[in-house]
Amino acid sequence: MSSVADTVASKVVFQVGQVPVTETIVMTWVVMGIIITFASFATRRLQQVPEGAQNYAEVFLDVVDGLLKDMMGAAGRS
Repeated sequence: MSSVADTVASKVVFQVGQVPVTETIVMTWVVMGIIITFASFATRRLQQVPEGAQNYAEVFLDVVDGLLKDMMGAAGRS
């Protein structure tokens, strides 16, 4: 009978020397690449009144900022 740890353990995709690179690390790199690509595209030509991708980036940042304020409160910002 397999344990819970065996069923939820992340699979090793490849190794760099003796360091295993798991599926979780690879997916983190993919998400980071998507975010960095979008951020560079959205901030290429910044405008005072946002349009297009800049508008979506600002909405996203406002949502994340609101979530952090709700979780940490105003004192957590300093």
